Amino acid sequence: MLFKFIRIFLLFMFGFLYSQRIEIKRVDGLLEKSKETLYTNTIQSLTYAKDAAMISENEKNSLKLAESYLNIARCTNLLMDYKDSFLYIEKGLNGSETKKDAVLECQFREIKAINYNKLKLTDSELKEYHRIIELLSGKNDIEAKKILSRTNARMASYYLNKQESLYSEKFINKAISIHHKISKNLDDDFSDNLNLYTIKGYVCLHNLKYDSAYYYFNKSYTHLNRIKRKYIQLISLGDYYFELKNYVKAVDFYFESLQDLDQNRIKDLEYSTYTNKKISMSYGFLNDKAKEKIYLEKYYIESDELAGLKITNLQSAVNTVENEYQNRSDKFRKLNWIIFLSAIIPFMFLNIIIGYRYLKLKRRKRAVISEKNLLLQEKDHLLEEKNMYYVKLQQKLDVTLEEVIYEAKKNTTSFFEKFQTFYPEFSPRLLECNPSFNLGELTLLAYVYLNFSSKEIAEYTFRSYRTIQTRKYTLRKKIGLEKGEDLYVWLKKINP
Repeated sequence: MLFKFIRIFLLFMFGFLYSQRIEIKRVDGLLEKSKETLYTNTIQSLTYAKDAAMISENEKNSLKLAESYLNIARCTNLLMDYKDSFLYIEKGLNGSETKKDAVLECQFREIKAINYNKLKLTDSELKEYHRIIELLSGKNDIEAKKILSRTNARMASYYLNKQESLYSEKFINKAISIHHKISKNLDDDFSDNLNLYTIKGYVCLHNLKYDSAYYYFNKSYTHLNRIKRKYIQLISLGDYYFELKNYVKAVDFYFESLQDLDQNRIKDLEYSTYTNKKISMSYGFLNDKAKEKIYLEKYYIESDELAGLKITNLQSAVNTVENEYQNRSDKFRKLNWIIFLSAIIPFMFLNIIIGYRYLKLKRRKRAVISEKNLLLQEKDHLLEEKNMYYVKLQQKLDVTLEEVIYEAKKNTTSFFEKFQTFYPEFSPRLLECNPSFNLGELTLLAYVYLNFSSKEIAEYTFRSYRTIQTRKYTLRKKIGLEKGEDLYVWLKKINP
C-alpha cells in the first residue's frame, strides 16, 4: 500500500514538473517570436510578449515574467505608448529577479531613458544614463559591455543636442571603443553598429568635418543590405547632402527614408516629422513653391500629433517620478522599523538615527515635489506650443521662401519683415550672441543667410561691392568668427 502511494506521488510530481518545463519552453518560444517581429510587426510582437507574461505569471516564474515585461516595454515604446511602457518598466524594476540582476535592471532603465528622451525630459534621461553606468561599473560580461556601449552613444547624442561637442565626441569615441573590444568575440550587432557610426557621423558634421562625416555615414550605409530598418541611416545621408547644399540629392535620401518607414509599417513620428520639415526646406531652397507648401503642411500636421502624444504621456512620466519617491519612502520606513525592533542600544541613539533618516526623507520629498512641478511646467509649455503652432502655421503658409527671396532682390521695405515671419527665431538668436546688432546689420545678415553673394547683395541694395565686403568684415568681428570660418555656415548652425 505504501509503495503504491509513493509511486502515485512520484508520477504526480513528474507530471507536474514536466508540464512546467513545457510551459517554460512555450514562454521562450513566444519571447523569441516577440524579438523577431519587434521591428517588422510591433503589434504582433506585443501580443507574443503579453501571452508570454500571462503564462509566466500562471507558472509563478519571476525571471520569465521580468523578460516578458521587458519585451512589452520595448514594444509600447516603439508604438509611442509611453504610458504603458512606463507601467511595465516599473513592474519589471520591482520584480525580485530584476533586483538581483544588474544587467536586467539596466535593460529596463535603457527603455526608461529613451521614453524620457522622446518626451524631452532630458534631465531625467541623463540621470538614467548615469545610473546605468554606476550599476554596470566593474561588469565584464558581453551583455553589460553592449549596454555600456549603447549608453555612451546615447550620452554622445544627448550632449550633441546640447551643442556640447567636446562631451559628445568623448562619449561616442568611448562607445565605439567598447563596441570594437566586444565585437572581436562575437558577430557584430549590425543595429548597434550602425547607430554608433551614425552618431559619430553627426558629431563630425556638427564640427564641420565633412569628409569624416561622410566616412562614418557611408560606413553605416554599407551594411544596409544586412538589416531591414534603413530610415535612420538614409536620413543621416540626407542631412549630409543638405549641409553641402546639394538639395536635390538630400531630397532623394529623405524620400527613401519615408518609403522605408512605410514599407516596414513603422510609425516613428519624430523621424517622419523631421524628414518632412527638411524636404520642405530643401524645396524652398530649390524655389519649388508648391512642393515646399505641401511638405510644410505635412510637417505641421505631424508636429501637432506628436505634441498631442507628448502631452498625453507626460502625466505617466510624472507618475513614474512619484512612484520612485514612494518606493524609496517604503524602503526607509521598513529600515526604520527593523532598527526599532532590533534595538538594544540606548533609546536616544535610536531616536538620532530615525531623526536623521526622517530629515533625509523630507529633503528627498521636497526634491521630488520640485521635480514634479518642473514636469507639470513642461506639460503646460507643450500646451502653449500647441496653441502657438496654429498661428505659426498660418504665418508660414502666408509667406513663402520664394516671396522672401523676391522681396530681397527688389530690396523692398517689407523684405526684413517677411523674412522674420518666415524665420521667426533668426533675430532673437543673433541678438543673444550680440545684443548690439542694429536693423541694418540684421538685414545684411538675412541676405547672407539666404546665400546671396556679396556681388548680388551690392546689386540688390544699391551699394558698392567694397562696402558690402567691409560691412561683412565688421560683422564677423562683432560675432567673433575665426579666420577661415564661413559666415553663412555659422548662421545656418545657429538657425538650422
